[in-house]
Amino acid sequence: MAVRGRAEPGGDFVVSDVVFAGLGPQAPLPAPPPGAPDRYVALVSGLSLAQPAADVLSIQLLVDWLTGHLGAGPDQATAAGVVRLVLAGGAVGTLEALAGSTTYTRQQTRAVEPLRDADATLTELAAALPVDLMPGAADPSNTALPQQPLHACLLRGASAYESLCRVTNPHAFEVDGVRFLGTSGQNVDDVARYSRGGDRLAMAANTLRWRHVAPTAPDTLACFPYHESDPFIIETCPHVYFAGCQPEFAAGTVGGGPGGGPAVRIVLVPSFADTGVAVLVNLRTLACRPISFASKLG
Repeated sequence: MAVRGRAEPGGDFVVSDVVFAGLGPQAPLPAPPPGAPDRYVALVSGLSLAQPAADVLSIQLLVDWLTGHLGAGPDQATAAGVVRLVLAGGAVGTLEALAGSTTYTRQQTRAVEPLRDADATLTELAAALPVDLMPGAADPSNTALPQQPLHACLLRGASAYESLCRVTNPHAFEVDGVRFLGTSGQNVDDVARYSRGGDRLAMAANTLRWRHVAPTAPDTLACFPYHESDPFIIETCPHVYFAGCQPEFAAGTVGGGPGGGPAVRIVLVPSFADTGVAVLVNLRTLACRPISFASKLG
């Protein structure tokens, strides 16, 4: 950012204007082949697979839909177009029961059973399509950003598949020429914690204008110390920017307009454990579509 103002005789600097960097340069979106079918990236967060209170029915509905075993013809055609699943944090959840158990006891054996169930679910998904597994605030990973991938020993069955990519948080990747950048939501949560406005979509858009994924780190958001470079600076603008584990689904666009320039689709991915909602991003149009798998009536 740049600050404009005047210096007072006492040494104070009176600010008259603040200018942020704005959206960075962006690669053009590739033109899809004529007549090509729609392809999607599915965004899901907060599954909490290893939690005793996990909604098993909703999770199984999601798994069955993604693997093509649920829905009529149009639903199965849409599911067949999902080329990658991104689990944006909270897929496993905290392992408090395992941490509190005693070594080599029956109590520890019971405590590890939910983790085995989580591994079985992720194995079923990884057997059907590519899966990017991001750690989140509630997962067994380091707290400071960037969070490192979940250890393979936690998910022995799913880790045997090359289609399961245990990635970092934040996570950047590219599918069909569409560039994605996203977090498990800690950056937006921390900005919301110390902001007066309640529009999380605008907060996520501001991090793009500030060209920094985690603007509150390290003051109120833990991160590793870096001396020569800052890994959270957004050098090039993504096409899709997402944040997981949010209270509700929201989507919007920042930039673009009549003057052209970079345009970014912003997606707030809600916690699946709380809402039962997954989000599909169309790689051709960048349109977002929430799909509800909630099993509770009302």
